[in-house]
Amino acid sequence: MCEYLTGVKPEKQRDVIASLSSRFVIHPFDVRCCSFAARLFSNGRSVVHPGKKGERVCLRADTMIVATAAVYGASVLYSADGRCRRLAPLVSPLRIEDLPSMPPDLFGYAGNGERPS
Repeated sequence: MCEYLTGVKPEKQRDVIASLSSRFVIHPFDVRCCSFAARLFSNGRSVVHPGKKGERVCLRADTMIVATAAVYGASVLYSADGRCRRLAPLVSPLRIEDLPSMPPDLFGYAGNGERPS
């Protein structure tokens, strides 16, 4: 949800969070997820090469996403992110799928956080 919110004006974020929360189950990144992500980070370095500048930080964020999905029992992770796509197979039986097509005004909000007219 964080990545989606980066395109939303701060004064509109509360409405967007409420809208997303009413449509999806949004699990917290808790202690179980932390432990899982730490193990996944160690294994993920062989799949995602963190030698490039910024890759280590990105790998940490991606392991948090994949770990949360795995800990809460998701069977499918939808992502267009290459690192997430390479990490997901390390977590069986988590499958990775392409993002479904979405309108630019998802749930009535344009990417700028404004409701379309």
